[in-house]
Amino acid sequence: MLMKTKLLAIGFLICGASISAIAADLRSPDTPAMRAAHAEAAAVAASLHASWQAAGHSVETSETPPSIVAMKVLTPVVNVARPPATPAVRIEYRTKNGFGSVQLGFYSPSSAQSFTILYTAPPGTSLPKNGSLVIEDPAKALSLYAASGSWSVGATIVDQAGYEGYGPAPENFQVVNTVGEDVTPPTILSGQILTPTVSVSSAYPAFQTSLQVSDDLSGVQAVYLNVRPYGVRSDPTIFRSLSPHRIIRPGTFLASGSFSGAGNEGSETWIIEEIDIVDFAGNAKEYTGDAVTSIFGTNMFTVTQ
Repeated sequence: MLMKTKLLAIGFLICGASISAIAADLRSPDTPAMRAAHAEAAAVAASLHASWQAAGHSVETSETPPSIVAMKVLTPVVNVARPPATPAVRIEYRTKNGFGSVQLGFYSPSSAQSFTILYTAPPGTSLPKNGSLVIEDPAKALSLYAASGSWSVGATIVDQAGYEGYGPAPENFQVVNTVGEDVTPPTILSGQILTPTVSVSSAYPAFQTSLQVSDDLSGVQAVYLNVRPYGVRSDPTIFRSLSPHRIIRPGTFLASGSFSGAGNEGSETWIIEEIDIVDFAGNAKEYTGDAVTSIFGTNMFTVTQ
């Protein structure tokens, strides 16, 4: 059974999740956008698994994990000057517990530009356990600044029980850009922590920062703050802040994240492990360690009850 679907973009705030298996399977670059997208996919899997368990099903590992048995890019050449420059991918899948979601990861090895498409079955619909899908998302078309050359796409699938399965080796396609590609990442010039102490019991328990940022062509799109309790080995919490407008010349970017619902006893020191800045072309630059301290003058803040 072959189905074609037009998709809507998905995703806002991403909290930490175990995503290494998905990331490894997609063979995608370790970019902030990819990490956040993988965390989003992991959250979908966790939600499906919780619903599966609540319905009384077995929570043992599936004897037959879901799989993508075939994948083909239907758009071998994508020209960004001919909108919508939207890659289309056909997959054939097999599941034991029913279809849950598929994530496609697109990336340019030469520039490390990347983006993802997360497809879940529309509410109220039920896809067959075994079938085919053509996934094409006009909201995720390649921008006029996309890097020219070879791009790759990998895939992972999650079934209704929340179990993960993987696709075949990534497929390649060509991107043509004669308009003007942007392969230079944006930069953070300086910054300030606006909330050195965050109270989780306050009306708006947000960690807030102000950054002076700059980009050359496509403009700053997003900033990711990766934070975690100091001295605790855990996946970081990722706060994603989107730009209300394109910042090309130096401008102010407010990056923040909410601690609403966080369980915290007393006072706890948190560390800013990493800051990532991404432009609309998908170029990214990361700041870690001393670079974070250089931006803010410190890399720590306090979370209290």
